[in-house]
Amino acid sequence: MSNESTPTTLAGYMQTITLATASMLPQYSSLWNAPFFVEADNAKNVTFPVIDSGIRSATADASNDGASVTLTEITIAAQTAALNDYPVVALVSNAAIKGGAGVVEVVSKATATKVGNTIDKLIYSAGLGFSNSVSSDDGFGTGDLASAVGAIKAAGYAGEMVFIGDWRMLQGEYGLMQDIENVLTNANDEIIRGSGFLGKVQGVELYGTHMADTYADGSDTWGKGFLFAKEALGFGYGTPLVELDTSKALDKAGHYVGGSTFCAAKLLDSSGGVGIECKIA
Repeated sequence: MSNESTPTTLAGYMQTITLATASMLPQYSSLWNAPFFVEADNAKNVTFPVIDSGIRSATADASNDGASVTLTEITIAAQTAALNDYPVVALVSNAAIKGGAGVVEVVSKATATKVGNTIDKLIYSAGLGFSNSVSSDDGFGTGDLASAVGAIKAAGYAGEMVFIGDWRMLQGEYGLMQDIENVLTNANDEIIRGSGFLGKVQGVELYGTHMADTYADGSDTWGKGFLFAKEALGFGYGTPLVELDTSKALDKAGHYVGGSTFCAAKLLDSSGGVGIECKIA
């Protein structure tokens, strides 16, 4: 940001920081594109359109001219989730407030990181409710992936599927990429290392996140993840997703840059995904 575009008032700083924070969120949320996003109806609730189980059935009855026909009913239901208020705050010194455009980038990154972590944790926690499960004591392999995909297709889902889990479930010593590399040389060359979107395997989008749960099983460490049809897990957000304000920090030499993010994640169909637990270390 050049000096020419540097805001000259505190209100101007806050507006710039708020906009910059929102624009940075996809960089700081590793699961930003994992579920489908829905904008809230109002300040309190978000409504997720859900295609009910009726669409998974079909009739094979032939019809003849003039004869009665069997109709296949398609039901589009809806589920509502209440938006919650997740606060964020950063302490900015008086010197920084007067220090020009640099403070905008620093504060924006700090707040975007906190909001991004909140989004990731909400999405991950909602996905732990899927009813089917796969467990593997020798790591996450292509067989486990195929089994989970098969279970979701058997539940009537087709289209986009997503995996979310601890990054070690994908890239660790016992991870999916290791299993693939045992068969295909240099298979990992096309996979982006780190948290976030890691590419596709068997048509499944792979996401690693540091917000995932792990636990000890004897001397081993296990990770929790899940594979799901994209329409089975939703994330709703209020507009704007992030609202920031400032106030004088009476007990500090500076200002509190604080605000809220209004959002909610909801499991829409527990049969639309498969929980996966496996050894990661």
